[in-house]
Amino acid sequence: MNTDDLRRALARLASDDDEEGIERIVRAATEESRSAADAAVAVWLEGGELGTRARSILVSLDDLALASLARSRIPAESSDRAFRMQAIARGARAAQTRAVNALFASLDDRTDLGSPGGVAESRAPARRVCDEAYLLLRGLLFADGAVAGSVASSEAFLANPERERDALIREAKTSGVFRRLVDDADVEL
Repeated sequence: MNTDDLRRALARLASDDDEEGIERIVRAATEESRSAADAAVAVWLEGGELGTRARSILVSLDDLALASLARSRIPAESSDRAFRMQAIARGARAAQTRAVNALFASLDDRTDLGSPGGVAESRAPARRVCDEAYLLLRGLLFADGAVAGSVASSEAFLANPERERDALIREAKTSGVFRRLVDDADVEL
């Protein structure tokens, strides 16, 4: 699905909340985006010379092959099982590296996002793009949620005045604490 195809599909929606239409678009886009990786996995699992070539395609697809490999059957051959695990881990790492780089770049964006809506949350501190990026990076760093991913920790961070939040963000950037999320060679710090 290219940009023009998506524009036409979006224009055909009955409204902004046409859930059925949106679901059709998502289903078509998902099927199309996964088709090459699904085909490469199928050919790789067949083995032989074409299977070896398909394996090279999977390596090159990197994170685009992640879902297809994760959904595939587990191969009988131990070397193929090892390749599948390595390719899944490599794809996950590539996706995480791209996400971390995008979030890291947002740490410098001080654009105001305002307070969350609702009467109960009208006293919530105003959030900035950099605050959200910082909290999301901490959530990735502490994925189990026990430390920085918790609601209490997020609320405590946001309760700080802007200059203190800026200092925490600056400290995290200069200390390299987020380097643990990606290989040093992959992150643009």
